Formats: sequence, structure tokens, C-alpha cells
Amino acid sequence: PFTKGVVATVLRDSLFGGYFTFARKRLSAEAAQRRSSASSSASSSDLASAAPPERSEFAATVLAGMMAAALSAPMNFVRNMQFSSSPSEPGPSIPRVFRNLYARTAAVRRSKGTRASVQYAFARMNIGWGTMRVGLGMAVGALLYEALNASAHSYLEAKTSVPQLKGLPVKTTTTTATTAARRTNSAQKE
Repeated sequence: PFTKGVVATVLRDSLFGGYFTFARKRLSAEAAQRRSSASSSASSSDLASAAPPERSEFAATVLAGMMAAALSAPMNFVRNMQFSSSPSEPGPSIPRVFRNLYARTAAVRRSKGTRASVQYAFARMNIGWGTMRVGLGMAVGALLYEALNASAHSYLEAKTSVPQLKGLPVKTTTTTATTAARRTNSAQKE
């Protein structure tokens, strides 16, 4: 019973993690490129009204999390169906779960129309408010991680005598929390 749903869980998490990382990097790079091209061709009043890098980075992370959650939702549905089966019986296979979902969605489409079938499929896979919650949670988590990483790196750099730690780059994006941690560290050194 403890191995039930393992394959679906691994596939779900691989899809989510891989796509989230890809989409976040891609969306962040596109936002930075837009800011760069806008700053080179814009007047100073246009730059004052542009979104700060922290905001566009946060929005890119929210969107990447939402897209990754929606992409991995079918495998999450399979995992839930496998977990809901009796412990004494083997869970339904991945293809079987998808065939059943397709058959039920097709039946809804025949009886109530295409829009109702899409709503049915989204409801079964829990795509909706939870997807937005996942995206927001991933963005807040990334923001906290970057702030704590910058703070820990600054602390270790100031306190350690190990030459390998001195001057190591902090691999984070510039966020408000990261900038604040760097300013605090600079003020402490002065």
C-alpha cells in the first residue's frame, strides 16, 4: 500500500519542477529584456512609471507556478485516484485513469456542451483557485529563499576565514529583500 501512487507522484513532481524552473527563467529573462529595451528607448518619465524589477520578477514566478501547477494537474489527478482505491487492491493504472476521465468528459460534452465538459475536466483536476494559490506560494517562497540566502551568505562571508567563501557570488535575482540585506551588510562593514 505504501508504493501506491509513487510513479504518478514522481511524474507529477518532475513535470512541475522542470516546467516551473524553465518557465520562471524564461519569463524572468523576457521581463528583464523588456525592461532593458524600454530603458534604452524611453524618457526618464517613462522609466519612473515602469514596473520595478522586483515586481516583474515576482509576477513571472507567480505565472510560472500557475502554469506548472496546471501542467502537472493531470498527474496529480491520477495520483489521487490511485490513493483513493482500496489498500488491499492495486490502484488503477495511469492509462486507465485517463481513459475514464476522457470517457466521463466526453459524456458531459455530449449532454451539456463543450464549455461544461471543460469545466468538468478542470474541476476534476482541481485547476482553478488552487492553481493561483500554488503560483503565489511559489513566488512568496522564492522571495523568502532569496532573502534568507543573501542574508546567510552575507553573514558567512563576514564571519568566516575560509577563503573559498569570500567573494562567492550570491546566485539570486535582485529583490527588495535581497537589496535590503546587502545594504544592511554594507552599513555593518562601515
